Amino acid sequence: MNKLSYMHNALYIADCLIDLASQNPDNNDMTNMKLQKLLYYVQGTYLALHGSRMFEQGIKKWQYGPVVPDVYHAFKDRGNQTINFDQLIDTSGLNDNEKDVIKMVYDYFGQFSAIALMNFTHNESPWNSVEMSEEITDDLLLEYFKTIVIKEDGEE
Repeated sequence: MNKLSYMHNALYIADCLIDLASQNPDNNDMTNMKLQKLLYYVQGTYLALHGSRMFEQGIKKWQYGPVVPDVYHAFKDRGNQTINFDQLIDTSGLNDNEKDVIKMVYDYFGQFSAIALMNFTHNESPWNSVEMSEEITDDLLLEYFKTIVIKEDGEE
């Protein structure tokens, strides 16, 4: 079977992240910029832990950090405004590993502002290893996130 058939669309994963943020309306600062960085961390973490991508779309190096262009364009009309959902997203399409990674990334990185996350990514090797507008490859993500995920797993 084709492995691609098991990957999700990045918009679905974005919806899951927005849903998590929407469940805490008093502390929700989920902008498109922040969403882009969280998708980058989800993809890298999932690659490091499970050896495959969570979503099919690639991540590109843009001026303000890693971006999934399809997701960016879907929410660009929101500018820097908070993205909210009024109803819960159906996450039954996710397996337990996928749910765990999305929640883990959101719980850790969701506490930081979009600007802080941008600054983090600008100092990380996947973003620094490619030219502007080029795709950040799975190999770059895997190489970097394996060191981060293993290090943090050892500390838990």
